[in-house]
Amino acid sequence: MNRTLIACTFVAFVGCNPYAPEQTLALSTGKAMVQQFETCWGFWNDAKWDQLATCYAPDAVSEEFGTGHPPASGPDGIVASAKVLKTAFPDMTGEPLVELVDENHVVVSIVLVHGTQTGPLETPTGVIAPTNRKAGMFVSQVIEFGNDGRAQRVAMYDDMATLMSQLAPSKDREARAPVEALPHSKRVAIATDDERERVNSSVVPQLIYLLNRHDLAGLDTVIAEDVVWSEAAAPMDHDRAGLHTTLAQLWKAIPDLTFRATSMYRAGGYVAVAGTFEGTLQGDVPSLQIHKTGTHVVVPYDAIQQLEGGKITKSWMFFQGTALGMQPAAAARR
Repeated sequence: MNRTLIACTFVAFVGCNPYAPEQTLALSTGKAMVQQFETCWGFWNDAKWDQLATCYAPDAVSEEFGTGHPPASGPDGIVASAKVLKTAFPDMTGEPLVELVDENHVVVSIVLVHGTQTGPLETPTGVIAPTNRKAGMFVSQVIEFGNDGRAQRVAMYDDMATLMSQLAPSKDREARAPVEALPHSKRVAIATDDERERVNSSVVPQLIYLLNRHDLAGLDTVIAEDVVWSEAAAPMDHDRAGLHTTLAQLWKAIPDLTFRATSMYRAGGYVAVAGTFEGTLQGDVPSLQIHKTGTHVVVPYDAIQQLEGGKITKSWMFFQGTALGMQPAAAARR
């Protein structure tokens, strides 16, 4: 089975531009990028495959991080993988919740994808017959646009175990209930390089530093008392006390846990980072339903932080939870 694997299908949803090669648009404003991004989501929602193909540069690459599967390349390859999920979920749609546009032709977003599985679903282990069950979860993407307005690189972050648990519930694994509607109206932030953005972009590196020091008291200096902390692989969101519990479990199970950021983007009241975290899983992590493996893993992640007054008020973190239980070679694959 090739790029029709379910773990590779989400990469094709986004990162696109509504203009064909002879109709390219200079990305002179953040608003233009937002319009392009949303228009191409509309192409996917409406299964307009020819139009969707025009959203990508000839050498475009889409990749779903943390799955171990190879990237999809070129408009035809990307669109082909997009069709697989529409076969299983003909009514599935994507609704942007947060869109960040930085100064370098990059859009970082959080999108709700939801629908009902009324068709066959291809997976790495075989085909899942229609379940008629609803599925809905948030995914995140980092999309790099070229000067011609077409996507050159799309990085997708999600937790596929959540989707599978919604389609086949098990008493052995707690999963988030399907999300069917946005919790609030769409929010768009376009970078202006103002003082607020500069202050916010100094807070997130401090957060990573404190996480790597396993410093709960220090973390409370950069995290608001009423923070809402969301991890795609966790069955529920956490308040600050719940975050403390989860971090304590992680640090006990993975004493050498280390976060690294390879890229950072800022816009308005948001900062997004992408990178990896790694360590040796020497114990269980009950809050993430992960068990000891004794292996050293490297897991790609994407995180979006919303800040007010120099403190994080909302955090979304996306990574493949099952990657913590994979063999190192698979878990470390980009």
